[in-house]
Amino acid sequence: MLPNGILGIAAKGAGDVARFLHAHQRRCSDGQEIRTESLASGTVLLGGIITAASESVTRLSRDAERGACGVFSGVAFDDWGVERDPHTLLALSAGEIDSGANGMFLACAAEEEQLVLITDPWGTMPLYIHESRDVFAFSTSLLALTEAMSAGSTVRNREAESQLLVFGTTFDGQTLSPNIRKLGRARVCRVRRMQDSTAVSEEEYFTPVVQPSEYRGIDDDIVDSFRSAVRKLHRKAEGNMICTLSGGLDSRVVAAAVAAEGLDLPFATHAVRAGHDQRIARLVASRLNLRHHLVALPSALPLDARADRFLSASNGAIAFDNYHVMWAFPQYATLGRYVMDGVHTSIEGRWFLRNNSRKARSRDAFFRAAFQALLRPDFLRFVPDADEHLRVAGECLRNVIPDPAEYASPGACADVFNVRIVLPNHGADASLLQNNFLRYVSPYLDREYVSVIARVTERKRWGQYPQRLIIRKLAPELLGLPRSYSDILTWPTDNPYLLRLPVAIERAKGMLFRKRWPALHARLSRRAASLGYDLIWSGKAFSEGRLSGNFDLPAECAVPGAADSTVHASLLPMLHLLLASS
Repeated sequence: MLPNGILGIAAKGAGDVARFLHAHQRRCSDGQEIRTESLASGTVLLGGIITAASESVTRLSRDAERGACGVFSGVAFDDWGVERDPHTLLALSAGEIDSGANGMFLACAAEEEQLVLITDPWGTMPLYIHESRDVFAFSTSLLALTEAMSAGSTVRNREAESQLLVFGTTFDGQTLSPNIRKLGRARVCRVRRMQDSTAVSEEEYFTPVVQPSEYRGIDDDIVDSFRSAVRKLHRKAEGNMICTLSGGLDSRVVAAAVAAEGLDLPFATHAVRAGHDQRIARLVASRLNLRHHLVALPSALPLDARADRFLSASNGAIAFDNYHVMWAFPQYATLGRYVMDGVHTSIEGRWFLRNNSRKARSRDAFFRAAFQALLRPDFLRFVPDADEHLRVAGECLRNVIPDPAEYASPGACADVFNVRIVLPNHGADASLLQNNFLRYVSPYLDREYVSVIARVTERKRWGQYPQRLIIRKLAPELLGLPRSYSDILTWPTDNPYLLRLPVAIERAKGMLFRKRWPALHARLSRRAASLGYDLIWSGKAFSEGRLSGNFDLPAECAVPGAADSTVHASLLPMLHLLLASS
């Protein structure tokens, strides 16, 4: 299965184009197809990956007079000509793109001598590119692009490997393949084709600004801009939409806005076991008179053909937190074609780096705070040359670290660093997987809304003031309900400190039980192995002893042969490395 999105190639020979297309076509699953537009020479091809969910959000266009074509995949929140006729992208400057680019999308356009790519303002859909003297190619499928362009090379990018082991992701666009990189958020990439070479240039069309500067009436603007974002998405979906609902705050804000707008949309909650998330979601739905569906998932998800499709569509990364998508989202798709979720930018809530870097006045101090906040030290326990990986990953991170002196405060610097560097690399590949079943959208990513909340003071945003304000204004009947953080019940209060106290207690309990009574910890903690850990026993990781051959694994991480064996969460980036390079 291919991840939804776009693909394309500009080459000197038709053979490169055919090989590129074949690498993608052979990965299509049932219900998928690739639609393409080619230029007259046959050496430039653009296309989109089509499923039932993307039929209405992937558009191909052609300008016969100019000899140009284009592809748009995704959703623009506001009316934008590029969404209807993507080939018009060729004539737009970066400023003109900035004025219309609001949404979650990818787009490309080409004529014989030039090709243009753009990514959305937040990088919600990843796009991988390969460039050489004779070929420029791009795709949302990292694995298909690697197969087509690497010519059997097994050389691994050391810098990307170190970042994956130290941080669990890469922050500078590098991938395990030295000749393939990830295009950043809000990018305009222009490719000029000349007789003997290809010239590639990039520019950022939108730079987020986070600067506390409240004004009279900002509360009304927060509520109105969020309601407007919900209306826009409902109109784009033509009402054919479902909304997710959990026991947390972000999804109930969406529910409050939907109810206030009088939109008759179904809400759904999925879970592997009964718990606080389900119970509170039912209460929210009941108080707002929402249509509510419970989607029950098996406690141990089976390892069938869906596991292999998942690995392929998620670009080789085992995102265990999203493994449930293969079971939950097909059921969601029976209720609507779009899914509106509460995923957000983290500007409007507490974010770990903003809190940790509040005293970082220099670039070096901010780098140290960011490195510690993003570090996942458990991964390195099993890896030879851990110190070298730390050094290499640190240098990569230092190259993208901003200077707090250039921002209103260290907190503002942290927020901009988040939306420019961290957010585009967090779960973006998983969103492509979700888009195979429904078109995944979020009102929290509307630029009008983000521009307003970016002016709220940091202390207020730390306490999730925008969300609590929207609920107070639109659905005060929800104020007395407790919240659930990953199935931990919190107290019915708006105080951000008291809300998080049960979470802190659970974490402390987990640390104690994990060390002293690991079996008890497995039964009591929300971190008990459940959703995706069994995926490792599909045979991909342990076949021919590849896992044990690459890493020095202690016995507690894996118990080969046991039917209910699990692998410690700290191995996930290692499995990413193994599977992405297999």
